[in-house]
Amino acid sequence: TWLALTVTRTLSARLDDADPDLYDFRVRSINTRGVRSEWATLSNVTVAGLTAPPVDVDGLSLIALNNNAHISWDLATDLDVRVGGKVRFRHSSVTSGAAWESSTDIGAAVAGHNTNAVLPLLTGTYMAKFTDSTGNESVSASSFVATTVPDIVKMNLVSDSAQQPLFTGTLTNLYIEDGILKLTEGEEAGSYEWSSIDLGQEYVSRVSTTITGTIHIRDPLFDARDTYIDDWLEFDRLPADLTSGGFALYIATTTSDPALNLWSEWTKFYVGDFRARAFKFKLEVTLPQAYNVNISALSALVDMPDRVQGNNAVQSGAGTKSIIYDEAFFAIPSVGVTGCDMEQNDRIVLSNETIAGFDVNFYQGNGTGNPVDINFNWQSRGY
Repeated sequence: TWLALTVTRTLSARLDDADPDLYDFRVRSINTRGVRSEWATLSNVTVAGLTAPPVDVDGLSLIALNNNAHISWDLATDLDVRVGGKVRFRHSSVTSGAAWESSTDIGAAVAGHNTNAVLPLLTGTYMAKFTDSTGNESVSASSFVATTVPDIVKMNLVSDSAQQPLFTGTLTNLYIEDGILKLTEGEEAGSYEWSSIDLGQEYVSRVSTTITGTIHIRDPLFDARDTYIDDWLEFDRLPADLTSGGFALYIATTTSDPALNLWSEWTKFYVGDFRARAFKFKLEVTLPQAYNVNISALSALVDMPDRVQGNNAVQSGAGTKSIIYDEAFFAIPSVGVTGCDMEQNDRIVLSNETIAGFDVNFYQGNGTGNPVDINFNWQSRGY
């Protein structure tokens, strides 16, 4: 039965709230005297609407600026992405062969009408997908490989809690086989929590993670399956419902001694700068039952950027002058001292150099070696 859609003077008409199905359309013109033309018919048109996945992200690019990755892309062509949708980002530490399913989220998703975002700057592969208003994701991830841009800002690795191959943390519905972390047979979700990184005192640090893993069908051979093929998930590629599964990383922090167990709540982990003394981490794996995971490498990295502290026109007094840093360094920094009103052959003596400060003395160089009151500048560089 033909249903009237609209009468219009324009060259288009809109069909709203249509169920996904096959449709026939027909249109004819009517002149001012009411005379109708023959029908022009369009048959067997598939209307997908909100059930169709959005297009892939196009034009993905990256510019490094002020220790951030400024990501840009072309505006989504799908209306249900621009209105109510979003753009998701993931990162992999590898620079070739990166896969969306085995990568981790980096930064929060942005609204679908955006065409740029600012993310942490890291070596590796950045990936992006559109998600429409009903949760459908792009079929394929668009990627951009960043190789040397993070070297713009000097970082110092202070801890690398590599878990492989023993994975000595707490396993839930996961097991270790030949140094590989896998989901227990019959389980669809599992987690791995590993011990904290304790820096000794509170610092601002850049925290990131690296994970290497693959997702695969548990029974890749037809003969290993005993159910009807109509009941299988897709076996030539990963299933659509993996868009909401895969890997997820979480972090908890504390500013006190971790032995006191005063941890923050678990929060979804994105690469970023944290002010804390200690960190602990958790990996969660969620997959359809027909699939499993092989995680061969997992680690959390804590980096600190180079920084400088100093002061000018400091009066030493005729004795030992103790300098206390406004914020302690993690490692003993290099110290430079310059006297502003020293006489020829006067001496500078540094002592007790620690992460918290140093002592300095000035002595006359006229043979007496007596202490002298000097106006001086100092600078300490480290991390």
